[in-house]
Amino acid sequence: MQEDGSGDNLKIRFRRTSIKRRKLCPKCLGDLEIASPFGGWLIPQEYKCKACGYHGPIALEIND
Repeated sequence: MQEDGSGDNLKIRFRRTSIKRRKLCPKCLGDLEIASPFGGWLIPQEYKCKACGYHGPIALEIND
């Protein structure tokens, strides 16, 4: 039930702050790339490192 003329026009707004997070290799601390475009949706996210050849689901995150 909704009252007309209550005068309370409150609006809720959500603000998302986009925090950039770099993914680092757990072996050499190099930058990681996403291994598959389907990761995180159909299958678990996997990463690969060009520097040392690491390939797996574990990544270290830091905020930029």
